[in-house]
Amino acid sequence: MYEQYRTYCPEEPAQSAVDHQVAAQLVKRLDQFVAPLVVVLDAYLDSRLVRTLVNLVVSLVPLRHREADVLLCELGAMLLGPHQAAAGSKRSERLLHSLKCGAWLIEQVLWRRAQLHLEGLEQRGEPALILHAGCELEKPESV
Repeated sequence: MYEQYRTYCPEEPAQSAVDHQVAAQLVKRLDQFVAPLVVVLDAYLDSRLVRTLVNLVVSLVPLRHREADVLLCELGAMLLGPHQAAAGSKRSERLLHSLKCGAWLIEQVLWRRAQLHLEGLEQRGEPALILHAGCELEKPESV
């Protein structure tokens, strides 16, 4: 990911060498996944909103549970720390309500990436497999 979008927390906990190595690998993979989206969003959004999106993705990764609901104030605390949760919430809200960007743009980037991956598989003669859960979308309350 581009260095201009990184934010650093001054109160980062001490990590062991193994933790640091695993975290570095995760950051590298996350950078590879988000980089194409960041390039496209840079053309549509202010760099501060792009930075907020990247930081939100990084903040959401540790949750790992689909069932875990996250409130806007919790996102704000994850972005800037508990002492600046209100400012972080405001940043998140600005991103979510931006008229220049929407789910359609993210969907378009992900769809294009999937098409490129499928073309690569076909060129190498490898089979393309998909996962199909066979379930219907449910209301969050029923999960």
